[in-house]
Amino acid sequence: MSLRFHLLGLAHLETTKENSSCAYTQKIIKLAKMLKSFGHTVFFYGVEGSNVECDEFVQVSAKSILHETYGDYDKTKIFYKQDPNDIAHSTFNKNAIREISERMQPHDILLCPDGLYHKPVADELNLLTVEPGIGYHGVFSAYRVFESYAWMHYIYGLLQIDDGVWYDAVIPNYFEIEELLHNGRKVWFSLSDSYFETGPEKHLLLTIFRDITEQKMRQIEKEELQSQIVQLQKMEAIGNLAGGVAHDFNNLLTIIQGYAQILMAQKDKTEPDYLGLKHILDACDKAANLTRQLLLFSRKQPMEF
Repeated sequence: MSLRFHLLGLAHLETTKENSSCAYTQKIIKLAKMLKSFGHTVFFYGVEGSNVECDEFVQVSAKSILHETYGDYDKTKIFYKQDPNDIAHSTFNKNAIREISERMQPHDILLCPDGLYHKPVADELNLLTVEPGIGYHGVFSAYRVFESYAWMHYIYGLLQIDDGVWYDAVIPNYFEIEELLHNGRKVWFSLSDSYFETGPEKHLLLTIFRDITEQKMRQIEKEELQSQIVQLQKMEAIGNLAGGVAHDFNNLLTIIQGYAQILMAQKDKTEPDYLGLKHILDACDKAANLTRQLLLFSRKQPMEF
């Protein structure tokens, strides 16, 4: 079953792989990729310059808005600036509400990866809303996906939920790192983080690295094979079309050639029309040869030239 998702980006930052120090941009990129791999339709709403795998990228804010709101600063040295009440967020949310309203259909799903920062959009739209990567405190939606069981249990504690909610889910957050070894061999690593609060002002960060090279190579081979299959299917469709056209064209040629031969039989070689009829028959012979080539192509037989 294919679903339609309206995925919100971040109001204070372009959603790109280059902004890798922002965990939320990477969550959004990976989520969109996962949804597309399952055949779902994804509408992504983000800042100018964002690069996310989707069916339609809808720009709802511009780099000029970010500059007006935050000025110029080195994002590699200063943590990302943002405030839910600033111009960047109000502009983003207002435009996102308008654009989603123009595209949404019954049973569509709104994805709010930035929690309360996206709540104004959810409040204005009558859509089923999911927070797809909870690793923060400000939870508002009834439908939630947590980035770890640690965060799920922590939020349950804050909300004083004893039994949990049956439709809550956990999709672990991770990074995929591509590296080139000194011998030229390419390898991929998956990095996953889990954050724990073990006591007052005591925190534990558990990081797990996994070598996923074999998995990625199988994925690449599968994608290449699927591409080859699609190309073969296209060639087969073209062949079937060529065969149908060749048969119909050959029937027309037979009629033209037959009438031209009858008229030539009634003419003397010295008559002006005779040469014209001969040109018609010569053209029919060339067209018939082309038709034979098309038929050979449609039957996957060697072509003759």
